[in-house]
Amino acid sequence: MRKVIYFLALMLVTLAASAQKIVDDRVTDTGLRLISCESKPFRSMSDKLVLSLGLSASVKDGAVQYFLDATLASSEPISAPAGARMLVKTTSGDVLTLTEYSNKTLSDNIGDVKNVSGIIVKTFTIHAAYALTPEQIQQLLSGIAKIRIELNGDTNYEKEWKKDKISGFLTKEYNILTEAVQTDKKGSFTDDF
Repeated sequence: MRKVIYFLALMLVTLAASAQKIVDDRVTDTGLRLISCESKPFRSMSDKLVLSLGLSASVKDGAVQYFLDATLASSEPISAPAGARMLVKTTSGDVLTLTEYSNKTLSDNIGDVKNVSGIIVKTFTIHAAYALTPEQIQQLLSGIAKIRIELNGDTNYEKEWKKDKISGFLTKEYNILTEAVQTDKKGSFTDDF
């Protein structure tokens, strides 16, 4: 009986740790609904730049636009040009070229300071959103082998994965977003106060 209880407790902890969810679902004053899923880092311990990916969607008058959200974190100031490009190579060899949606220069020269067990850590972060067509979504969900993101300076972000872990994560997020988009949330600042 103890083994069964232990196994069930372990399963619950595992499910809670891997659960993906909506982290933001709001409606702006203009009637634009913004829905965001949590992002997840895809890194090696030797990475100097850490990439986190997630999906989000905007809904206006029934029209839905999906976005691939990329966050890059560094221990040094970081910036990307306006309309920064992202190249994504799928596991089938196709190459997608995505362009940053806001078309503004992205930069962090100030950073965020944290105290981790008495050690001061400074992190610089930029956030980019890439609009996706339905065809691009399907290509991303089929498998991702490599990503390159255009940055200012001499080096760009580039990472290649031997095993595709990203597409499984994005597939779950896409399903969550698709379900959330179909609901009729009309949130406001005063909801659930």
